[in-house]
Amino acid sequence: MPVTVVNHEVSRQVMAVVTGDIRITEIMAFVAAARAGEQRSWAFIFDTSGAVIDLSSADVQSVAEFAAAEFQKSPIGPVALIASDVAIFGISRMFQAYSSASGRPNVGVFKTLEEAQSWLSRIK
Repeated sequence: MPVTVVNHEVSRQVMAVVTGDIRITEIMAFVAAARAGEQRSWAFIFDTSGAVIDLSSADVQSVAEFAAAEFQKSPIGPVALIASDVAIFGISRMFQAYSSASGRPNVGVFKTLEEAQSWLSRIK
């Protein structure tokens, strides 16, 4: 799987780094597994800087609706998406908009880890 959880030594955060091509099914499977147990309420950083993502707007909407449904079951922590590629940044912003419209707050999109960490420190 092109998603790897890395230890970045920040308490109560999960940092996932995506490399190479990734499909919607891989994203959904990873998110479901990573949001299990005590990590459900932790902040989640999804770094797509090394990724190639080819998702339709329907795919992005499906992921956002899935996350919103999970949020309705019980609260989940904030998610910060890091996207250095212009196209992936746009897809990430689309996810943010769909998430908000579906009732899932605290989704941020950033170009750097530093921006993401700054946002996460302000919303806690």
